Amino acid sequence: MGRTNVEQKLKRDVSEKNTRAAALRRRMRIAARFRRLATHAVSNRWKKRYLATAARLDEKNRALAGDVLENGKELERRIYEELKISEEEVREFQKRYEKELAEHAAAHRKAETAEQDRLWAQRSWERASKEQREKLRALEDAAARARHQAKNEKKDVEKAARELESESRDKAFFALELDRIAAERAILQR
Repeated sequence: MGRTNVEQKLKRDVSEKNTRAAALRRRMRIAARFRRLATHAVSNRWKKRYLATAARLDEKNRALAGDVLENGKELERRIYEELKISEEEVREFQKRYEKELAEHAAAHRKAETAEQDRLWAQRSWERASKEQREKLRALEDAAARARHQAKNEKKDVEKAARELESESRDKAFFALELDRIAAERAILQR
């Protein structure tokens, strides 16, 4: 549960950074539009106004770009740390998954054997003595416990598989975000 909260906070911070970066891109497009208007302006008065507006926007954009870059560096560090931890978690979950899968297979074999014993016991119930009937009941109980254990092991295997799938999606998300941070750094540091 603790890891999930860390991942959620990291994803929320990534979303906030991406929102700021999108706002910066919009503001940069607006500044570029004012510069284009200045190049096509007929009078010098309008040309000066457009260039002044573009300069004001550029000044604010530089401050916002610095914030986005700084935030990107911090997120990059946290993502690498999370991916390192995730790699360890994935290895741990992979081992646990393989163990759960082996336990499930063993429990399934035990349940099949117990079920065959139970079926055999049902056929011989009429011919059995009181002592043998007690043994047959014990076999039925063992078969029920084995089926229950196999069912629980199957749930554990499915849970471990879902966790591995989730880790895989998170890894892809964070890798994509690292690419985005690198692209922003290349564009904004010019």
